[in-house]
Amino acid sequence: MLLIDGWVHLALDVLKLVDPFIRKGGIVISDNVGTFKDDLKPYVEYLQNPDNDYQSSTLSLKAGTEFSVKVK
Repeated sequence: MLLIDGWVHLALDVLKLVDPFIRKGGIVISDNVGTFKDDLKPYVEYLQNPDNDYQSSTLSLKAGTEFSVKVK
């Protein structure tokens, strides 16, 4: 499991860096995707694009939480 919370401008870079080590079924939780909607837009789009091997949904918890599962 990976928690992304803070340094929003590095979120996508961090995910891509650790992605090879996330196994199928691994979970990525991303906090504050609603608060930093514009800054995290490329990150959320990456997770929600099925070509990137994740199934992802934004949950309406507090400031927006992205819940993602690696499917391949």
